[in-house]
Amino acid sequence: MSFTFNGISKPYVHVTLDTNRPMWAPVEREIIEVPGRPGGILRNTKVKPRSLVINMTIKDVDDLQKAKEEIAEWLITDKPAPLVMPDEPDRTYYAVLDGTGQLDEFYKFGKGTITFTCPDPYKHGAEQSFIIDGSDDPNNNQIKNGDFREGKGDWYSTSNIGEVVPISSDQVKFKQAFEILQPGIYLNCPFDGPNWWRGKKGYASCWVNIQNSAFDSSKGNGAMLYFRATKASDGSYVYFRDNVRLTGDTNGWIQLSFPFDFSSLTEELSQLYLAISTAGGFTVVEAQFTGFMVTLTDELTTWLPDGTGHVQSAGTVPTYPIVECTFPEAASSYEVQLLNDDTSLKAGISLNFDFIAGDKLVLDIANRAATLNGEDKRAIYHYTSDFFQIPPKKDTLIRATQPSEIRFTDQYK
Repeated sequence: MSFTFNGISKPYVHVTLDTNRPMWAPVEREIIEVPGRPGGILRNTKVKPRSLVINMTIKDVDDLQKAKEEIAEWLITDKPAPLVMPDEPDRTYYAVLDGTGQLDEFYKFGKGTITFTCPDPYKHGAEQSFIIDGSDDPNNNQIKNGDFREGKGDWYSTSNIGEVVPISSDQVKFKQAFEILQPGIYLNCPFDGPNWWRGKKGYASCWVNIQNSAFDSSKGNGAMLYFRATKASDGSYVYFRDNVRLTGDTNGWIQLSFPFDFSSLTEELSQLYLAISTAGGFTVVEAQFTGFMVTLTDELTTWLPDGTGHVQSAGTVPTYPIVECTFPEAASSYEVQLLNDDTSLKAGISLNFDFIAGDKLVLDIANRAATLNGEDKRAIYHYTSDFFQIPPKKDTLIRATQPSEIRFTDQYK
C-alpha cells in the first residue's frame, strides 16, 4: 500500500508494516515549582509540531535512481501539503518533508525511511457545512429581535408607547423586555414579504408578565397573541389567534403559544404581522413582553434568536470556520456570532460596510481574512471582532445577521 501526498500516490512506493505513528502530537507542559509546596502549578501547555516517520520500499521499477528523482520531485514542496496514509483514509495530515531520505539499495529495490513534519499538529477529517438563517429552515425564528436585545428595532407600538427595559428572573433567560404601563396599546412585528407566508404552518409563542392590573369584562374578552393578515384586494383582515386570553395578573412569567395554519391564505396579501396588546378589557396594567418566536415546526421548540442555527464538529479539538454570505438585500453591516447555551453572546465578528444585494462576502476566520466579491476587504473588520473557533463534540449556536453558510473541517488530536 502506498500513501497519498499532495493528491498523488506512486504505485512503486509501499509503506511497510513496521511503520508506526504517534498517538498524538507532542504535548509540552510548563510546570512552575513553588518552594515549600509539593508538586507544581501548571502554567502553560504547548502542542508541538507532529513528526511522522514512514518506513517504505521502492520496488518494481526499471531504474531505481530515476525513481528516486521522481520521488524527490513529488515529496519536496515549499509548503505543507495533504498527506493521507493507506490505513487511515478518512484523516489528512498537512505535512512537509524533513531531513534526508536514505535508502538501502539493491539493484532495482530500495528500502528506507522518510520523515514528514506537520506544522499543524492536528489531523483533519470531514468538512462540515451548515446554513444559518435560511428562510426555509423550519427551526429558524422568523421574528427579528424577538428578545429586544437590539432595542425597539423591528417592532412598532401604538403611538410609540412603551420602552425596552432590563429584566432579571429565574423563570426566563431573557435580559430585556418591552414594557407597557397603560391599557389599549398594541405591539406588533410586521413580516417582510407577506405573500411568502401563504400556505405555511408552524408555531407562534411569546413570554408575558402582567402585574398590578385591573380588568373589566364588559369592555373585552382579554388580550391575546395573534397574527393579522391584510388582503391586498380590499384591505380586509384575516386573524389567526391564540385561544388563551389574558384577563389579569400572570403571577410571574408565562409562555403563550399556539399552532397556526395559513393554508386558507390564498389571496395576495399587503401585510402580515404578529401582535399582542394590553387591550381587550384591561383598565389598569403593567405588562412586559419578550421571547417572541415564530417557527415552521410541527411543535413548540426552545426559543432561539432570529438568524440562529445549530452547528456541530465531530472532531476532538476546536476548529476555525469559513463563513460565506451572499447578501439578499442591502445592509450597512454584517455580524456572525458564537452564542452560549443560554443564547447570550460568547464571541462575535463584526464588519462595517455598505453592502448591496448580490455581494458575496467570505470570511476566513483562521487567517483573519475577508474578501468581498473576490477583493481583499480585511480592513472592514471592526476592531472589537473576536475571531472564534467551533468547539468540538458539542451542539453549538451560531447567529448571523444575513443568511450564511458556515463551513469547517473536523480536527482531531
